[in-house]
Amino acid sequence: MVTIRQINCITRRHHYFDPHERIESVGGVYLGHRWNLTDYLVIHYIKNKIEKYFVMVKGKKVKIVVGNFMGHEYLKGETDEYSPDTLLNLPICVNRSQGEHI
Repeated sequence: MVTIRQINCITRRHHYFDPHERIESVGGVYLGHRWNLTDYLVIHYIKNKIEKYFVMVKGKKVKIVVGNFMGHEYLKGETDEYSPDTLLNLPICVNRSQGEHI
């Protein structure tokens, strides 16, 4: 059975201006536990049909898919055209040690 996770936040790579390389990891809560996975691991899971991911946008689920730009794979919302704006609009994942929440 495929695991389906909602993405609630992202971590950005520093000093990257290309939207296709800006997301370093994504995170959320699954079965009551916080999770955070690197972009390349999520890409692997999606491509190998191990897990599926989505985000909520205006009350609707948007499936996360793997895009390809000049040979570079990246995560994006299924409805996104060129840039992964659906994910880039999510809040930044915060460090649990700081006492903050996703």
